[in-house]
Amino acid sequence: MELPAGLSQLTFTQQPCAVSCSTQFQDVQSANTFNPYVHCLTCRGIITGYGCGLAVGEPCVCPTKNPYFRPYADVTRGQASKMVAKSVGFNESISGQTFQDVSPANPFYLEIEQLVRRGYVTGYPCGGPGEPCVAGRPYFRPFWPVTRGQLAKIVSNTANFFESVSGQRFDDVPPTHTFYLFIQRLANRNVMTGYADGTFRPNANATRGQTSKIVSNSFFPGCENAPLGPIPTPDGSPEGPEIPTPPPTMPAPIETEEPVLP
Repeated sequence: MELPAGLSQLTFTQQPCAVSCSTQFQDVQSANTFNPYVHCLTCRGIITGYGCGLAVGEPCVCPTKNPYFRPYADVTRGQASKMVAKSVGFNESISGQTFQDVSPANPFYLEIEQLVRRGYVTGYPCGGPGEPCVAGRPYFRPFWPVTRGQLAKIVSNTANFFESVSGQRFDDVPPTHTFYLFIQRLANRNVMTGYADGTFRPNANATRGQTSKIVSNSFFPGCENAPLGPIPTPDGSPEGPEIPTPPPTMPAPIETEEPVLP
């Protein structure tokens, strides 16, 4: 993929995680399906959580008062962008503004700009409901959920997975599907899996737990097998605002774990 002038393509080599740490989220205990992947990204400083006592159903449990990760909540487009950009190691400074709804004050501004300027993410044309055209800028919708198909494209491109693919792994992702290439590339690497009924559900929202698994498998393969040990005490600061209210046209969130295909 040819990048715009002034931007470099990192030569990305997958490396197992060598650090040792433990996951200390109240809602992601050792038996949780996503625990190894959340642990992997937490110990590398890729993700954080939410302080206890901030939301209904998330009490502070003494004596540790561990934070919460919310593994079955939708991951937003901004959060996913931040996780991916930090995982691959983009670190250049940014100026200017591509999207009308992602100003330099936005908590995800840096990572979204790093991805869009490399062509790894795109946005939506202005002019829709609640998205007036201002200086012709498109909108990114950083607090909307990211779908499983969209996430596959972002991760596949950023990880430099560009090989040709063939065949069909999932009943609902034929070769004509918008995200076919990206889903096949990740599925062929066992980065993403589907559901027991043979579907992938590309239009379903990706959860925070699923995203942790996909990002960990793509950028830090084997990291989930790192030994456990102490990690710095989380400061309880959130990764960014949750989506306030999902738009009525968005699909209902998937509140189940991602089953592994046989």
